[in-house]
Amino acid sequence: MIVSMTRCYGLRLIEPRRFGDHRGFFAETWNRRSYKDQCIAIDWVQDNHSLSATPGTLRGMLLGSAPCAGQAGALWPRPAL
Repeated sequence: MIVSMTRCYGLRLIEPRRFGDHRGFFAETWNRRSYKDQCIAIDWVQDNHSLSATPGTLRGMLLGSAPCAGQAGALWPRPAL
């Protein structure tokens, strides 16, 4: 994420990193560790935003346990429509 200071005291502009291609995009809009690194302390774990450009696309979820959470998962074939 990109954090920029503004002219208003204490107000910051926070821009999430956005990863995209022709299929759509994914953006992590909240991550506790990233905000803590920027001295923003709010008790929220994580929030994401995504868009799949093709109708009927099923986006996968990554699951796992620390220290590799978010790196393990499963791949499921797309059912016939």
